[in-house]
Amino acid sequence: MGIQNKIKEETHTLEISPRILMEETLQPQPDTGMGGKTIRYLEAWKLVKGVEFIQKGFFLLFKSEDSEKRLQEKLRICPFSGSREEEAAYTEKLEEELRENIIEQIHPEQAKWFNPTFIIPKPHQKWRK
Repeated sequence: MGIQNKIKEETHTLEISPRILMEETLQPQPDTGMGGKTIRYLEAWKLVKGVEFIQKGFFLLFKSEDSEKRLQEKLRICPFSGSREEEAAYTEKLEEELRENIIEQIHPEQAKWFNPTFIIPKPHQKWRK
């Protein structure tokens, strides 16, 4: 599978001051479907026969078929570990975020992982989450 090089040349007119127009010709770029940093190393990818990999992409495969099962077994709700004052402030912040649609409530069956969050006291009786 080879790569077809289609060269594009674009000319832009730049206005430097109200009276002076200047043309700018951009460097021709091969149209390979790749972009950014990947295209810089195209020759290296050709050497290691990785061009097809780059063009098609890749899919993450679990190391073992039991991985998803083990993840479900480890799924648990982490209890809040703080003082009563921190828990009250945390609950208040959580309800505020629910009202403002920053977060949304889901059923526990939908959760893939519970992310333990925390709240830190700031000066002047405010809290940072």
